[in-house]
Amino acid sequence: YMIREDVKTERRRLTRTKDLNHCQELIHKDIGLAYTEKCVQCQAQGMALKGAVAVNYILKPAATGALLLEATATELLQFSPFNILNGAAQMEAKQLLTYVGISKTPVLPIAAAYIPRGSLQYEFATELLQTPIQLLRITNVEAQIVEVLNHLVTFNVAKVHEDAPLKFVELIQLLRVVSYERIDALWSQYKVKPAYRHWFLNAVPAIGTHVSLKFIKEKFLLDDISVVEAAQALIGSIHM
Repeated sequence: YMIREDVKTERRRLTRTKDLNHCQELIHKDIGLAYTEKCVQCQAQGMALKGAVAVNYILKPAATGALLLEATATELLQFSPFNILNGAAQMEAKQLLTYVGISKTPVLPIAAAYIPRGSLQYEFATELLQTPIQLLRITNVEAQIVEVLNHLVTFNVAKVHEDAPLKFVELIQLLRVVSYERIDALWSQYKVKPAYRHWFLNAVPAIGTHVSLKFIKEKFLLDDISVVEAAQALIGSIHM
């Protein structure tokens, strides 16, 4: 904690930082690591996942104590699975809360006995797993799939475009949202176009759900995909 006081403006600034690398009760879940081995030497060199949180509060002295005028929180996470210099993925989250006013109707505290339940811990739910790290703002999923496919085909003809990996991950995550019927409809639309077919057959196995296996099985039985395409897609789907 660090406290600074501005006498002229009658404001007190409180800064609180938290090192996420040394959590006493760390809650984490590893996924997609079925074929990896734990490397003790690598962990001794440095942590693959690092993070820190900083929160700044602006307080104003009041008759009853202090009035919280503003709270700004910033969280930064850095992930470098292969310990590569300057090769880490970073995610930054920010939140700003500003004081507006005081309600005339006070909020009465709940008159009930509080049961001790221990510390607050994150619970892993069944929400869409947006892995790897890239997060998306999904508005019209089908239109976004078509847009990403067009981008991958257009900008990866002569050589691979620099944003191809991110666009490919985006395509995978968008395909995870739609139903099997919509994936089937998109396949019917693009299967006769070799460039689109290539990206589609590479993305479907990475969905990592039963949908990908169902797609590969049905398309193989219908002779929509060749034996080589089915084998390549099936191997990738099982590994995911």
